[in-house]
Formats: sequence, structure tokens, C-alpha cells
Amino acid sequence: VLVVASLTQLFSPFVFVATAVSPRCLEDTNTFLLDMNQHAPKEYAVRMYDAFGKMGSNVEGGNANRPGLLLQCRSARAPTFSGRYCQVFLRQGTLQYFVGICVPDSCGEEDVQLGQTSLIPPLPSILINQSTQEMIMTHCLSNTITPDASDVTCLLVYTWIYLSLPSTLKGFKNAPLNFKFNLQRPKHPLVTKIIYCSKLFNTFSSVDRTSHTVQCVPQSCLQSCLQAFSLQTTTPGVLSITSSIREGRYSSLNGIRVLSLLWIICGHSAQFPVISTLDNYKNWKKAVESSPLYVFTISGPVFLAVDTFLLLGGLLSARSLLGSIHTADDKLNELSFPALRSRIQPLHIFIMCLTISLISVVQWGPYWFPFIDTMMDCKSYWWANVLLISNLLPVHEICVPWTWYLSLDFQCYATTPLLWQALLGWFCCLWVLALLVGLAYILKETPAFPSVPHALYQGLHRPLWALAIAWIILACEEGYGGFIQSLLSLRFWIPLSNISFACYLTHPVFIIIYIGLQETPIHYTNINFMYMFFGHLMLTLVLSYAFTVLVEKPYLLLKLNMTKR
Repeated sequence: VLVVASLTQLFSPFVFVATAVSPRCLEDTNTFLLDMNQHAPKEYAVRMYDAFGKMGSNVEGGNANRPGLLLQCRSARAPTFSGRYCQVFLRQGTLQYFVGICVPDSCGEEDVQLGQTSLIPPLPSILINQSTQEMIMTHCLSNTITPDASDVTCLLVYTWIYLSLPSTLKGFKNAPLNFKFNLQRPKHPLVTKIIYCSKLFNTFSSVDRTSHTVQCVPQSCLQSCLQAFSLQTTTPGVLSITSSIREGRYSSLNGIRVLSLLWIICGHSAQFPVISTLDNYKNWKKAVESSPLYVFTISGPVFLAVDTFLLLGGLLSARSLLGSIHTADDKLNELSFPALRSRIQPLHIFIMCLTISLISVVQWGPYWFPFIDTMMDCKSYWWANVLLISNLLPVHEICVPWTWYLSLDFQCYATTPLLWQALLGWFCCLWVLALLVGLAYILKETPAFPSVPHALYQGLHRPLWALAIAWIILACEEGYGGFIQSLLSLRFWIPLSNISFACYLTHPVFIIIYIGLQETPIHYTNINFMYMFFGHLMLTLVLSYAFTVLVEKPYLLLKLNMTKR
């Protein structure tokens, strides 16, 4: 009886404000209440009521959200309506949280918003000093998937990868199978199969493993393009353990690149759940900041791994620029130099399209809302990613926010030839003047007595980090690296380095999908986050390899074929 009385009071706004609530919503809500008030409540009504978010333990530790049960709400079906999951975002004092509720699918966000005051009881005053609730917004998830034009367009982009199927089949059809076995017959049949497959693989692959380029024979343009999409063509270069840089130079870069990538994936694995899904956020903050594992979280110095990428990109760009100047007799076309960086765009655009289509194609859970705005920004600001200027936009408007590094890297790469020319002096002078003028406005808003240690750290830690990494590279190249040189130069890093670009672009997508499909909060422990990291890493490595051989490498081979022709 108490449950029924509480439920009737809980839904009373839907009954009394009949002039504001839509008639269909009011009718279905009354039906739900009647079915729930019966001596033997109907099953769908019990499921809807049970799907409501309820207060849990450890509110002081950060477990204020009440997500409820999304799938159970959607599975509740009455004769004339189904359950619809909605989220009401509230503010109580300084605390913001959301509550999941289950309403008839005939009710819209405005109907839920009208009844939210009495619909959700506030947190107890013993836990929160302020007992008055303030509604921020209401969001209802649709029970059906409705892709729009942008989603369909992005899905069509995925047809790129289907070109690999006929290309691969054509490679199998045209490959000569002339094997001559001069070895003794192995005793075990498995060994026979391994030798046969290895010879078959080598026959299909005509790749120079030093330069990772295809040795093409004269053929039609169409056949050459199809060959670029063939898995027999793209796979060996990715799996090769031979460095693409001749004479074994800069062998330590592969290890540095992969270790920096692992650091970034670990940081994002720890950062993204903290945004909304932890049920012990405050405990996490205290535990992490007092633990050595702090260096592996995004709130720690993980961002220095991106500085390492910038250093490696600058080193290789300078090497490429100096080589181009040397071969061009000290004459270089500044416009052609940035065009060489266009190789990053196919996979970049592919991941952007994947992100856009995920908005409408995937049935998300209650913890999807922090990423909705980020994904929706892609439909408005996708052009900034295509032009590689996304880092110039405000943070909340960047499509696929983690790709800001690509824009910055390209801009540094594109301006390198200009800085090499006589414009360097004028650029430095104007930059110093602008800095002096701009500091007058910036320092005006800083405290009168800033902390000297903080100021020194913020001003020097990035240059000093880059200097330390540069010294490690120099020491390894000059033979003074010792054990560190041996570790960073292992051939094991080379295949991982070949797919590192795809790993960087794709791993946040998988983390977002994992969080967006969660229906219950995640409880932080070190062992839980370790399993999350290794799970994200394994999935990232597998699919990044697929994206590399299906998207990134074919474009490089097409570009090479066009250059040769």
C-alpha cells in the first residue's frame, strides 16, 4: 500500500496539470497508474516502476547519479504503449546529478520536464545541506534508430574498405603457384601447412621490405589501383620487422613512439570513465593522487606523451626537409612540402565519419550524454578537421577532440619551409612583439603574488621534457644508450609503430563505446582499471591493424603509383 501511495504521489504532476501535458501522455500515464494500483499489478507496470533510478550508497564519495535500468524500461510493453527512458539533470546545492526515469513512450521531454519537481525525491538533507532541487535539463532517449543524411553519407564512406575484397580475390586468382619443395617432408602435418602458407604468402607479396613500397609492373591504371587495395599488398609492409629508415638509423624512435602511445591509451582509459560513470569519483581522486599510478592518469603528466609525438614529428620533418633541400640543390617548392602530409587525411576522415555515424546507429546507454555534444559537433564543424585547423576552434566545438594534435602537427609541418627561409627573422620579431602586448592582458588577471614553483613548472616542464627525450635519442644514435638503446631498438616495436597512427585515432572511439553502452556505474579500483586498459588496448591493436591495411596503406600505395606514372 505504501508503495502504491508513493507511486501515485510520484506521478501526481502528470494527473493534475492536464492542461499542459499532452493528452496521449496523460492517458497512458493514467493507464500505467491504474495497472500499478491493482491488487495484482501488471508485469509491465512493475518493470517500469523498477526501472526508476534510486539512491545508492556512498553519495559522499560521488555516487549521486541514479541511472536506473534503461533496457528494462524499454522492454516494458503495455497494450497501447511501451516504456521510454528519460534522464532528468538536477542541481542540489553545489552537487549536480541525473536521475533515470521510465515513462510511457507517448510522453516527450516537455511532458517529463513539467512533472519533474515531484517526480524525483531530493537527496536527504543529512548528506546535502541544500534540500531544494533545481532542474537543469531533461533528455529522453529514443527507442528507435533514425539515421539522418550525414549518417548515411558517412556510412557510404565505409565502402572504401570493400574495395579490398575484389582486389584480394584478384590477387589470389592471378598469383602464380609455382612451388618447389627441396626440403624433407616434415614429420608433423601442422609444420607442412605452416611452410605451405608461408610460401603462399610470399608468392602473393611483391613488396620491398626495406622501403615498404610495391614493385609494380606496367599495367592498367584500374588494375594498379585495385592492387593498392589488395591485402596481399598492404599486409606485409605493416607486419614487417624491418625499419623503413635505411641504415638502421633512429631505431629508438619506434620504441619511444609505442611507449608514448601506450601512455596515452592508459590516460584516456582512466580519464573518460571519470567524467560521469564512476560511483566513487571523490575516492578515486584521493586514491590516484596519492598513488604512483598517478603518472598514468590523464590528470597526471600523460599530456607529455603528446609532446613526445610533437618532438618525433619535428625530428622526422626536419630530416625530410633537409633531405628535400639537398636533393633539390637548395631549392624547394614550399607548396609541395605540406602536400606530403596529406597521407594522414584518409584515415582521419574515416574515423571522423565513423564517429558521426555512431551517433544514430548505436543504441546508447544512460552514460552516453557526456559525449553527445562532442559527437554532434562533428555535424557542424567537420570542415575544420578536413582543413586541419580544428585546434583553432574552442574546445567544445572540436569534432573528434583528440585529433587536435593532427592539426597542430600539420601546421608545424607546413610552416617549417617558411621558417627556413628569410621570413624567420621577421616572424620571430613580430611574434615577440605580439607576446609582449598580449602578456599585458593575460597578467592583468593573474594573482598579485603567483606561486614561483608553479610558474617555473608550467613554463619549463614541456621544453625540458622535450629536451630530455631529444637527449635520449641522441645518446642512442651515438652509441651511449646502453640498455635503454637495446630496449627501444627492439624489432618488436616496429609492427606496433606501423599501426600507431591508427591506434591513436581509434582508441578513444572504443573507450567511448564502452562507456556509452554501460547501464550501471563503474567502481574504481586499480585492478578494474588495469583490466579496462588491457581490454581497450587489445581491441585497439586488432582493429587498428585492420584500418591500417584497409584505409591508410592503400592511399599511400595509390599516391606512390600516381607519382611513378
